[in-house]
Amino acid sequence: TMSLESLVVLVVDDELSVREGMRALLESLGCSVATADSSDMAIVVAAKVKPNIALVDFRLRNDDDGLVTIARLRHLYPGLPAIIVSGDTAPDRLLAIRKADIPVLIKPVLIETLREAIVRIC
Repeated sequence: TMSLESLVVLVVDDELSVREGMRALLESLGCSVATADSSDMAIVVAAKVKPNIALVDFRLRNDDDGLVTIARLRHLYPGLPAIIVSGDTAPDRLLAIRKADIPVLIKPVLIETLREAIVRIC
């Protein structure tokens, strides 16, 4: 199994409990974790700590969403690997994500699924 110990993961979610839950999972896999609660915050954090991968919630506050976050992060770091994490399984939403060619994990995310997804994309 590939070690994830050198990876810096940026977790973007508007819910603190989800951010902390993801942090715990990722740290148990050996990753370093930075968190943000919005697209704007994600850009600020990513500018300081260059992430190897971003795990982004699809539905953020107001009309902020994960596809916007990833587009903005990739403007800063072209080609940045990213995964959308969504509790929303509405077909039109999943289609929008698929069209953007970004892998999706459905909440709740199991640690093994998370690890496999990160290994695959990195």
